[in-house]
Amino acid sequence: MKLTRTIKSILPIAIIGLLSISASNATTEPSSTFVFDAANTTDTFSVRAKGWSDPAFGDLGWVHSSDWGRFNAVEGQTVVINMAAKTPGLHPGATVYYRGSTDTAEDNFIPDVALTQNATMAKWGASNDDTGEPLGDIVMKYVTHGYDADNNTAKTKMFIPISDGKSGTLKISFKAPYTGTYMFVVGGYNPAPTVANGIAHNVRVSVNVK
Repeated sequence: MKLTRTIKSILPIAIIGLLSISASNATTEPSSTFVFDAANTTDTFSVRAKGWSDPAFGDLGWVHSSDWGRFNAVEGQTVVINMAAKTPGLHPGATVYYRGSTDTAEDNFIPDVALTQNATMAKWGASNDDTGEPLGDIVMKYVTHGYDADNNTAKTKMFIPISDGKSGTLKISFKAPYTGTYMFVVGGYNPAPTVANGIAHNVRVSVNVK
């Protein structure tokens, strides 16, 4: 059973409508990316309580305070991502992106340390911040998102609330709009006051593609 895990740098972001464009000279890699497939359907993600959306960060997410997964799907297949937080009061949030033919960089690179939960993230002509090596274009096309709304006091029209009657769990289900590689991020959103912000919390994640 093989896992794929990686690390790297940081940078700022600009949001224009539904497109988030990194204008910096740097890129980053998530500290963790798990590759889901038929043989590896579950993993425990390590996230911060406000990793998916932090008011101190302009309500953007933070790449290195969240955890990441990757999977392949064929257009029309049903994808179900289930998340269950181990810490009471932690509310998972998640966003799914598609990395298609316009995304010519390696899939482990992200345009920016800041993540946009409800928009495409892109950086054209990206380069490796450590080596200066050209990476190509990073285009993470937005697919869907949502957050655990059960016992969650969040009041915003920016994000999609999802309720299943159980606080701390989140299920995102969608038909794959394209064939190819998908990447998704999971982090905490608007935690209860009892949840520690400065430590990582476990979230059990499963991905089913049919």
